[in-house]
Formats: sequence, C-alpha cells, structure tokens
Amino acid sequence: MSSRAGSPSDPNARTAPGQRLRAERERRGLSDQQVASDLHVDVTTIEAFETGNFTSLGAPVHVKGHLRKYAMLLGLDAEPLLAACETLQAPVPELVPLKTTKRRASFRLNRTILIVVTIMVAAAVGWVLVGRRAVPMAPATNAAEAPPAPVDATRESEPIEDTTQRPSTMPAAEVLPTEVGSDEAREAAPEAVRVRMSFASDSWVEIYDTAEQRVFFDIGASGTSRSVSAQPPLRVFLGYVDGVRLELDGREVVVPAEARRGNLAEFSLDARGHVSPRRQR
Repeated sequence: MSSRAGSPSDPNARTAPGQRLRAERERRGLSDQQVASDLHVDVTTIEAFETGNFTSLGAPVHVKGHLRKYAMLLGLDAEPLLAACETLQAPVPELVPLKTTKRRASFRLNRTILIVVTIMVAAAVGWVLVGRRAVPMAPATNAAEAPPAPVDATRESEPIEDTTQRPSTMPAAEVLPTEVGSDEAREAAPEAVRVRMSFASDSWVEIYDTAEQRVFFDIGASGTSRSVSAQPPLRVFLGYVDGVRLELDGREVVVPAEARRGNLAEFSLDARGHVSPRRQR
C-alpha cells in the first residue's frame, strides 16, 4: 500500500518547502550566498532549507524562525511552508518488550553465596573486636601526683619586665588625600535608550547594543508591540521595514531610503535617534 501524501515517508513532502524556496530564489535571480548574507546565516543553512534537511538546523523554534524569515525575504506566504515543515517529524520507534526467562536455580545459587559472604564478614568483624579488647591499655598519668618542677633560685632576684603597653608618643602619620583622576579617565558609559517596536505586519527584527551583544532576535507578530533597553549606538536589522514602526525614547525613528534594500534595512541608531546606513555585505 502506498504511503499517504504529505506523510513523513513521502519524499515529496520533505522537499516540497525547500523546492518552493529555491524556485522563488532562482526566479528572483538571487544566489544562495546573497540570501545567506541578507539573513545573517551561512550557506549551509540555506542549502539545508532547500534540500529539506530541517533536522540538521537545530531546535524547531529556530527552524521556524529562519524559515519564516527566508519566506518573507522572498515575498512568500510563510504559513503553508511552516505547516509543511511541522509534518516532517521522525517516526516514533515501536517499543518491543524484552522477553524475560525464569532463573530459579540461578536465584537460589546467588542467595546461597550472599548468605556465605555475610557470615564471613560478620566473623571477620567479631575477630577484630576481640583482638582490640585483648590489647592492654597503658595506665593514665595523674597530673595531681606529678612532682612539681624545681624552681631556679637564681632567677627569683631578677627584675620582672613590665610588659604593659603604654601609649605611643610618636605622632600619627598624616593621611594624604588620594589624587582625583582626570575627567577623561572617569568618562561615564553612555546611558541606555529604550526602543519600542510596533508591528503592523509580521517582521523579523535584530537589535545589537554598542558592545555587539544581541538584545533582540525574534519575529514580531502583527498587531503587537515589543520594547527593549540597550546602550547606544545600536545596530538594527529589519526584515520587513514597512511593517514596523520604531520609537527611540518616545521619538519616532525614520528609516531613510539609503538604509533600505527592498523591504530589508540595516542601519546604526545613535542616542539622538539619528540613522546611519550600514554598508551591505
């Protein structure tokens, strides 16, 4: 009997999402290296998506996030691709109970050996205890009966040194004030800014702080808003510019045309909300 269409055993079900992505990428004249650069992944990840090798990409939540981002880059509806991806699950192995055999004779033999070993251990412990009791104990010396130590008569006439501590007459050391560093050495770190994202459409967003630490890496769902705080200048990547409204400390951020590449945008954002386009890789 042939397998049902769309089941995990059907090879077309595994390759269909990847074939759809590859066909649209080639139709738009994009190479796999260009797509990998735009999505901030390596080429092997794009190859795994297009060949249907989803299990090599890690946890399902990461696979879905990158698949949605790839579909949005190509202008495709991500939901059918995600639904097809969820059906590609490895079959659950059938559990076969192990056959047990009766070993009454072996159980009796093991029980006999256990009894013999227990008796031998008990005998050895008893022998050690008896041997300890047979050892004579040395009589304890009574400290009260010990003769007093002889007193040297020649030391009685020596003056006893007075060890009483007297207050020092030396003046206290003068405490000098520590030198205050220059203003340049004590320059304060920039204060964190607050970025608010309002999503009119689904969009992938990445935000990195001034130390290139990732502070946001997720898909914003349509009709929701998200906020993060980080130290500027920030590096921002938007997967769908028209679907996201950015605010920095309550002021709207305008993304200029030179920072966009279609519906993608990557730029630097300083503490005043000024946008600087980043060179496309």
